[in-house]
Parts: sequence; C-alpha cells; structure tokens
Amino acid sequence: MPENNRIFSRNFILVTLVAAGSFASFQFGMTVIPLYALSMGGSQWDVGLTAGMIALSSTPARLFAGRFSDRMGRRPILFIGAGFLVLTGLLYFATPNIPSLLIVRLIHGIGFGAVHTIATILIADIVPKNRWGEGQGYFTAFSLLSLAVSPALGFVLYSKLGYVSVFAVTLAITLVTLLLCFFVPETGKKEAKTPSAASGRSFLEKGALLPATILALTTWGHGVTVAFIPVFSIERHILNPGLYFTMLAVIGVVSRGFVGRLSDRYGRGFVLVPGLLAAMSGLVALHFTTNTPMLMLSGMLFGLGFSTVSPVVLALTGERVKPERRGMAMGMVSASNDLGIMAGSFMGGLIVAESGFSFIFLLAGSLLLVAVAVFLVTVRREMKSMFRLSAARE
Repeated sequence: MPENNRIFSRNFILVTLVAAGSFASFQFGMTVIPLYALSMGGSQWDVGLTAGMIALSSTPARLFAGRFSDRMGRRPILFIGAGFLVLTGLLYFATPNIPSLLIVRLIHGIGFGAVHTIATILIADIVPKNRWGEGQGYFTAFSLLSLAVSPALGFVLYSKLGYVSVFAVTLAITLVTLLLCFFVPETGKKEAKTPSAASGRSFLEKGALLPATILALTTWGHGVTVAFIPVFSIERHILNPGLYFTMLAVIGVVSRGFVGRLSDRYGRGFVLVPGLLAAMSGLVALHFTTNTPMLMLSGMLFGLGFSTVSPVVLALTGERVKPERRGMAMGMVSASNDLGIMAGSFMGGLIVAESGFSFIFLLAGSLLLVAVAVFLVTVRREMKSMFRLSAARE
C-alpha cells in the first residue's frame, strides 16, 4: 500500500510514461496503417482487420498478463510485453502484403496488451486507495497525450516522407518504452493460494463483470472510429483525420483528473452516466459530420465521454475486488477494452462494406444507451441485495 496520500510520485510518473509509450507505438500509425492497407490492394474489410488484429491478440494477452502478474510479479510480464513491442517495431519494415501486415499487428497487440495492463495494475498498486478515481484519471490523461499528437503527426510524416518514416519512429518509441521498464519497481504480492491456471476462475473475476461490460460497450464505438475515421474523412472530403483524435485526446487530458476527483467524492455513478451520454452524443454527431469543424466537435464530445468512462471504470474495478485478485480483475477489464475495439473494427468493416457510413455511428451510439441501462439495473439490484442482507442481520 502507498505510504502517503501523494499521487505524483517518481514511480507514478515512470509507469505513466511506459503506458504512454505503449499507446504511442500504435497510435503513431493509427491514421496511416489503414491507408497502407489500401495501398497494397486491401478492401474495407482488410482496413477493419488491420485495426482489429491488435485487439484480437491484446485481449488474451491482457488476461494472461493480469493473471500471471498476481503469481509472478509485475516486472517479468512488463519486460515480456516490452520485448514484443520492440519486435513489432522491427517487423513493420517487412510487411509487403496484407497477410504479413496482419501478422505483425497480431504481435503488436500482444506487446501492447501486456505492457498497458501491467501499467494499469501498477497504478492501482501505487496510488492511495482514497484517490483511485483521481489517480486513474491522471494516469489515463498522460496516456492520452500521445493520442493528442501521434495520429496527426504520423499522418503529416507519412505525407512528406512516406510509410518507412512512420515505421522508423514507431521502432524508436518501442525502444524508449523498453528502456523505461528497467526503472519500474516491483509492487505485486504473490497470492498465498492460487487457483489452477486451467480453471475458469483463473481468468474471471465476478467483481469485474460490470465495469468490463460497460467498457466493452463504450469501446465498440472507439473501435469503429479508429478503423474508419481516415477513410470516412476522405469520403466526406475532410482534411487531416488525425484532428479527430487530437481533439479527443485534448479534452481527455483536460478533464480526466477532474472527473476522477468528482467520482472519488460523489460516487462513480455520478459521473459515469453523464460520461456515457456524452460519448453517445459524439458518435451521433459523427453521423452528421460533413466538414473539419464538425469532425473536431465529434471528437471533443466522444473524448469527454470516454475520458470520463475509462478512469471511473478502473476505479470501480479496484473497489469491487480483493487486492490479491487485482491483477486478474484489471486484466479482465483491460481485455474488455480491446474486445470492444476488436468487435467494433471487425463488425464495422462488414457493416460499412454493406451500407457505407450511414448506419455505423448511430449503432455505436445506441450501445452506449445499453451501457447506461446495464449500470443502473445492476446497481439497483446490488442495492436491493444489500438491504435484504442488512434486514436479515437485524
């Protein structure tokens, strides 16, 4: 447990930098990889696959990383993930066709999933319990700084120097991330009793089901935007598509610490429900977008919502599980993030191929209404159960 009530310790800063590096390693090519796939003769389905492949492999990687960090400690898993990131940075130079690109994206997902999951667990270990919402807010805000810069910068670099320059910067980012891992401390305590690695309980934590479901429904829409904003922008004759992600990140950096603090003080639901509704409005606005200002507004609205949902869900997870199961729970919730992105990318590719962009963003927005309903119904049911238990004891 932390020895004081401070958030911005040396270890906190180190871990946030590692997490930001893992994000930047794929965000730098976020607006370029879809175009790279098209340049090799890929279809809209292939574009969706290039985005979804990272989520496809990072989802199990997150589950394994969280589970085994409870058994082996945080640092060993962190180094394995960082090693995969460096390998990915090298392999991007050897992707002459769609199949090879998809394989590299799978490897990239393993590295990203492991590194970011361990970073999330480390933050929960480091930050004082009474400031979890605020701490997770600042942590995710720092990670978003790379989103504010990387996609737009990657697109500019590609426009001037081509794809190879983007791959070179990606490799440099992965090397710096690996170097930072050497300075990260071990914070985990091994479980006294661990379930069999083959058992279902080994990879599931009941307390994490609610936050995992909410996050997956939210990131379904994020997966759609990651995969198709570049192509959508070209179809609508909009300038640099990276501006959408820049606005999303800027509003997230500004708001995350604040909304985390509010959730610590007034409760998670007080900020979670408005956050889900804000994200929904951003996706609906994207449906009507025809120019750059509208694209940026959509990014701001979705960014405000997503910047609220993500840290609050992580703090909610920490409160609902035992410390010795924290790694597994955080891994499960982190996996739900990628599962939502993967589903949005893959299913979005099929929907866009059949009907274009006329329906996909409205569908993504409707799933956020489902998330609101899931949260309210679950909380109400849990409150009734607690009242029944209290009455029985009396």
